[in-house]
Amino acid sequence: MKIPAPKFIVFYNGLKQLPETMSLKLSDSYYTSEPDPQLELKVTMLNINSGNNDKMLDECKTLKEYMLYIEHIRKYLALPETTLEMAVECAVTECIKKKFCQTF
Repeated sequence: MKIPAPKFIVFYNGLKQLPETMSLKLSDSYYTSEPDPQLELKVTMLNINSGNNDKMLDECKTLKEYMLYIEHIRKYLALPETTLEMAVECAVTECIKKKFCQTF
């Protein structure tokens, strides 16, 4: 029985500046380099930080809302004496008020 070929995608929203798209391999994380690893997994990493993959984010409202939500949390975390809990609360409130995060 034939099955469709799987495709693995990882959404990246970390703080490092990374390209919009890159290929990642599981074997790159192994302790030792193997010329021909017996287990390999290749995934496509898509950067969903603001300014990256705009067309995809425009087509996927939920993913764009998540990106905006995380962006707001980071904005509040940058304020002095703001805890993660406070930043999350403020971000949720602001997203609802601006009506661009209807998921909450």
